[in-house]
Order: sequence, then structure tokens, then C-alpha cells
Amino acid sequence: EEKIKKRNGAKFAGAFLVTCMMAASFFFFWAWISYEKKLSAEVIRAGLTVIYFLPCMIGGKIVKGIYGTSSWFIALILGALFFGLLYVCTLFQRQVMPGFSKDMIPVLFLCMAGALAGAISSRKSSPPKK
Repeated sequence: EEKIKKRNGAKFAGAFLVTCMMAASFFFFWAWISYEKKLSAEVIRAGLTVIYFLPCMIGGKIVKGIYGTSSWFIALILGALFFGLLYVCTLFQRQVMPGFSKDMIPVLFLCMAGALAGAISSRKSSPPKK
């Protein structure tokens, strides 16, 4: 049973890492598109909103594949951890402690909702993989 817990932890860490790598690639791609097309600030913000949601949704689908039908809570944790990583990156970028402002609450909900949507949007429930 201890081996199974360690293996599940490693699988969760892998799902989180894949989510972060996808998000980073989406961010860089969106930055390049925004620069090349000289997009307005409103369009850039809309694209960032999609970037908060989409990698977490794919990560939620990965978590669903790992944990099966009881994966919704674990997907919420994945979304919250991804938001935490975004928050830490904001701290490093600003180099000052911004606090938790009301502007960050929608981002937290987008990350968690994306992961939850990925975990529950599967067509067919499958048992967890061993």
C-alpha cells in the first residue's frame, strides 16, 4: 500500500509538471503572437484567460486518467497548485509582496475550474490505472 501511495504521488507530480510545461509553452506562444500581431491589451488579456484555463483542463484530464472517477478533488488541488505557481512567479516578477488582491480571485477560479472541467468532462468513466 505504501508503494501505491508513492506511485500515485509521482503520477500527480508528473501531471502537474505536464500542466506547467504546457502552460509555459502556451504563454511563450501567446507572447510571440501578441508581439508579431501587435495585439491590443484587451485581446492579450483574453488570451491569457484562455491560457489559465486550458492547461489546467488538460491536466485535469490527465488526473482523471490516473485516478479514475474519484479525481475531481485531486483536480481541484492541481488547479490550486498551478495558481500558487503563477502567484509565486508574480512575486518574483514584481519583487515585492503584492498580497492577495481581488484581481487574483478570478484567476484562482479559472485554474480550479479548468482542472475540474478536465476531470469531469470525460465521455466514459474508466477505473484508475495501476
